[in-house]
Amino acid sequence: MISQQALGLFVPAGTPKGIIAQIAKANRVALADKTYQQSLIDAAVEPLPDWTADRFNEFMSEEVARWTPLVRNLGIKLD
Repeated sequence: MISQQALGLFVPAGTPKGIIAQIAKANRVALADKTYQQSLIDAAVEPLPDWTADRFNEFMSEEVARWTPLVRNLGIKLD
């Protein structure tokens, strides 16, 4: 079974939407570069150039909801 992982860009809470849009645009430009895409693939990372900041945020929310019960059940704490 292959594990799904996320690699993304994060910004502090409250970052203005205009700044997020600029970062997202720069990320899309980078992900459109075939050489960069291949370097990600070579590192076992699947490029997802069509994902928006909203879609990534949705994915992360789903992952938090998915893993929170296990983390709580095991009593895992951050240091």
